Amino acid sequence: MNYFKEPDLNLLFASLKEKYIKKSKLTGTISIIPNEAEANKIGRFLGLNLKANTKNIIKITQIEIALKKSKFENLTILEILNYIYGNIVTKEQKEQTKEQINSKLLKELLATFANTSLCENIKENLKNPLYYKKVIYLLNNNKSLLYNIFKAIINLPTIKAEYINLSIFASQITNDPHYFDLETTNNREFLWFSSYYLNLEFANTRKRKLEILNMLGLYTDNVSNFVITYNFYGSVYLDYLAQNNEPVLLSLNNIEKLSNIYALNKKVIILENPSILNLIMLKKHRCAFIITSGNTNIACYKLLDKLNNHIFYYNGDYDPEGLLIADKLKRKYLNLNLIGYDNNLYIKAKSNKIISSSRLKKLNTITAEELQEIKENLLKTNNPGYQEKIVNELLAIISNLNDC
Repeated sequence: MNYFKEPDLNLLFASLKEKYIKKSKLTGTISIIPNEAEANKIGRFLGLNLKANTKNIIKITQIEIALKKSKFENLTILEILNYIYGNIVTKEQKEQTKEQINSKLLKELLATFANTSLCENIKENLKNPLYYKKVIYLLNNNKSLLYNIFKAIINLPTIKAEYINLSIFASQITNDPHYFDLETTNNREFLWFSSYYLNLEFANTRKRKLEILNMLGLYTDNVSNFVITYNFYGSVYLDYLAQNNEPVLLSLNNIEKLSNIYALNKKVIILENPSILNLIMLKKHRCAFIITSGNTNIACYKLLDKLNNHIFYYNGDYDPEGLLIADKLKRKYLNLNLIGYDNNLYIKAKSNKIISSSRLKKLNTITAEELQEIKENLLKTNNPGYQEKIVNELLAIISNLNDC
């Protein structure tokens, strides 16, 4: 048997090994480019006239015939390969083993979260190839991260109607306050899976990650989380800025320190786009204003929670995201009224842009009665509408609010 380990035969058996690993069987042909010594040695073994330094095509059957004519007639090619290289595992066998391992890991994962609200969500999302691929990758390469992510999703503060600092939340989940720090792989994966769970659009940008964190009920710090306000009273600096017709950026830190904040007539108008604020400031108002600049963040919610005995009014863009914000605010605050959500205004605000089918699916969760007409129109036309196109109409609605 040591004969087969002779150096000048190595090229032949290495080619056979490669063939077997790829195809899981030894049929067809192999090709080799031997040097002069290899051509002579392999040629004598096979009874063939091989050419040195050129490609030679050898049939597997020729090798089998050569074996039967030799003193090794009782050996198969595979037995010889296993003797030379040890037990060879083919690509097919590796794939089968990998599938078995992945199946076991998935069963363990689902068993771990079987009695949680997340289990059915995981099962459903595993039908998506991208989601499945990411889950399998993490199960094989960073299992603890995936488990911590799912544990975090189950305990998201937004589900419990709370707001928590990201570091404190990470510490509660993993005992490591920096585990989900913003500019880390852990944070990116956490927000990616959380977005799937809550049907949010994910983008690996700082701005979008901060937006998603807000929607999850998490914030990175008390300063960078802020909201644009106008015409609020209740402290020396708020009074001064309101009397001087100046807008104010209130951070979460500012809001938490305010013991008293109010609108002169106890009415607060919440708008999505800051571009309207300049026009509002041209006229004196008794109402106060909050500009969300898109998604309502934690600073906005904290501020609204402090405005006891106030009436809220909201208007945002006529698109899936805008309607979701409106619907969420309506469900959260019983003292909130939705304004400007009628078909005539939508037609005036409508653009030629097309809403993707994935975005339109978000409309399925809209429950507020006041939004149903706009929701149906969006589903029919696929065209969003924007506040900037109905500025005059919005200003008229604002002026018509009692003593505003």
